[in-house]
Amino acid sequence: MNKLEGLKVSLVDENYIEDLKFSGTNVIATIGVKGGAICAPILSLVINTPTSVTLKAPDFSIEWREIDIGSDYISVVRNGLQTKYKIVSSYTQNIS
Repeated sequence: MNKLEGLKVSLVDENYIEDLKFSGTNVIATIGVKGGAICAPILSLVINTPTSVTLKAPDFSIEWREIDIGSDYISVVRNGLQTKYKIVSSYTQNIS
């Protein structure tokens, strides 16, 4: 799923923080609750199918299915729930 390479995305949510930066097989993450605790793990990107990936740490994982990348958003089914991320930046020339 090289379409994710170089993207920095931010979860569109009023209560939770989930910022992800894709770099090769690593995903640099900031995850937490707005106004509360946050953590910053480095996750491994595992490509399951052309439209499904898993972001993994030893005791934590996020599964994305039905990935739809638009010009300024990513829509996914995240751990079973429809979820939207805003594309904050891209450091590659071609993200499509």
